[in-house]
This record gives sequence, structure tokens and C-alpha cells, in this order.
Amino acid sequence: VFSVFSTSKNGYATEASFETKPFRLHKLEAGPSTHVTCTREEALDLYKKLHTIRRMETAAGNLYKEKIIRGFCHLYSGQ
Repeated sequence: VFSVFSTSKNGYATEASFETKPFRLHKLEAGPSTHVTCTREEALDLYKKLHTIRRMETAAGNLYKEKIIRGFCHLYSGQ
């Protein structure tokens, strides 16, 4: 479930809320909250980090294919 809490004057969301499924727990009495709130700034920061990691992984994959990086290179792109 996804809902937008508030919007700015230009019509873009400034905050979003998500409901997640409860986790199955092992040796824990209480799990993390199933209600998550994310601000626009937090979401943009996470997106920038994700984009940087994906670009680095693509570059590493290319270097591995060119045999510049030796050994084993497991890529997580698309997961």
C-alpha cells in the first residue's frame, strides 16, 4: 500500500508512506515497523546512490570483460 502524505505548491509529492508485510522473525520478540515514511530528499539521495552504484558495477563488468579485472566478478545489475 502506498500513499502520498503531502504535496508542495508545484504538485509534486514531498513525502510518501508505505505499508510493508511483517517480517518472519527468528529469536526476536518484535520486528521493524511495517509503516515506512520517506521524504523527497531521502528518496532522491537513495536514488543518486543507487545510480552511482549501478554505474560503477557496469564499469566493473566492462573492465572484467576486457580482462583488466582478473579473478571472479559477480555483478548484481538488474536484481
